[in-house]
Amino acid sequence: MTYLLPEVVRDYLNEVWFEQRSMFCALLTERGTVAQSLGPAHIFGLSTDAAEILDMIAGLAADEHVVIPFVQFGNGRPAHLHHVSRAGQRFVLLFSADNTFAEMGAQQQLANELALANVRQAQTIAALTQAQQLLRDSERELKRTHDLKSLFISKMSHEFGTPITAVLGRMRLLEGVLNTAEPIPAATEHLNVVRRGVLHLHQLVQSVLDEARLEQGTLRLEPTRVRLSDIVDDLVQLFSAVAQEKALKFEAVFDSDHLLWVDALRVKQILINLVSNGLKYTHQGKVSLYMHWRDGRLTASVTDTGPGMTREQSSSLFQPFKRLNERSSVAGTGLGLAISRELAQHMGGNIEVRSSLGDGTCFIFTMPCETAAAAELGLSRSAKVLIVDDDTDIRELLCAVLNQDGFNVSEASNGIEAEERFRTLSPDVILLDMQLGSEHGTAVARKLRKLGCVSRIVALSASNSDETARHALTAGCDAFLSKPVDFTRLKELMQEN
Repeated sequence: MTYLLPEVVRDYLNEVWFEQRSMFCALLTERGTVAQSLGPAHIFGLSTDAAEILDMIAGLAADEHVVIPFVQFGNGRPAHLHHVSRAGQRFVLLFSADNTFAEMGAQQQLANELALANVRQAQTIAALTQAQQLLRDSERELKRTHDLKSLFISKMSHEFGTPITAVLGRMRLLEGVLNTAEPIPAATEHLNVVRRGVLHLHQLVQSVLDEARLEQGTLRLEPTRVRLSDIVDDLVQLFSAVAQEKALKFEAVFDSDHLLWVDALRVKQILINLVSNGLKYTHQGKVSLYMHWRDGRLTASVTDTGPGMTREQSSSLFQPFKRLNERSSVAGTGLGLAISRELAQHMGGNIEVRSSLGDGTCFIFTMPCETAAAAELGLSRSAKVLIVDDDTDIRELLCAVLNQDGFNVSEASNGIEAEERFRTLSPDVILLDMQLGSEHGTAVARKLRKLGCVSRIVALSASNSDETARHALTAGCDAFLSKPVDFTRLKELMQEN
């Protein structure tokens, strides 16, 4: 249905239409030429005679009604073209399409930007995919490096820990022989030289391995019962001769004796580093160690009468490989103090230093520490002990130390011999090394348990990682002790119920 708008409405629409749009009209003759033109031809890029329109409508029938949405002549405005035939007349109308063209341009721009965004998104996704792959590759490489470092630590712990245990143990036996015989000054002096060398080597190796363990988070603490007096006595025995050689006095005292539950090996390692450092840099006077336990906290102070340090030197003292004087002839790597503080912090404590130039130095080591109940000992001194270790020096050392205490000791160098000795001797205690050449100690422990072994099995290993200890205990061992062997702790583990 067609509605005829009132004239006033048509007039209004015409006014609004022509206000918003420009228009050009070309009346055509029957032959298709321009008879008359109305409107501004130039704004549409047309010549005065508007001949360009004829090219656009060439081929159209005279009575054909056609609308071409967008046309543009030269640099003129874009336009809508209408070819109209009405009441026997033929004409062409051009209506300006600036707004519509602008809208379409904006839409095209949005489309272009969207396409560009899609390209960038695809590039970003590709970059993220590549980054994820690189991250996975890096993770695999880090894991491989971590595994290699773990293997290195394990191998080096075994390769260094085993011979150092043998040397320290032999020195202990040799000192016992020298103490019971007529004094031989030359032998004592040679032994002191060996002690210093082994101590330095032990500290160096232990520091390097501990640095790697701390970095990996695999350092394992081994709390044990130990008397404060025993720690002090060990340090006196270790450093008295060193101090005498330098004409220094070494004092080590404690306020009252306590049975503590603490990783004695690590505590002594820290104190050895602190005392050794004091003896290195002190040339006259003394080095003093004072220890006390109070209200769940262990405190040890090491004071020397050495040259002291400036505030700047004190502030950089605990940096790895940092030495007070790089040109000094004093032996050392600058790693001991850094490791000592890390160990102290690993145990919940810390090390502080107080020093001034010309007034000596005082190191203060503190850590949380509880007292321990006395162990229940259930093993007689004549008990049978089986030592299973593929290292002849270690077997002979353990035999010598345990024989001195009256134990009945037997040996085995591998798993097969261990099974045979178990069947024939029924030992009360088995000291089982975790690395028996090509055979692992955990496999031997499992075989012994399957054979009905109820003996107390103490695992020995140069590795002190949690993983090594966990594997040993899971395999059927009753206790775990790392090398170098603390013989006091070893005997305690052998006798605990």
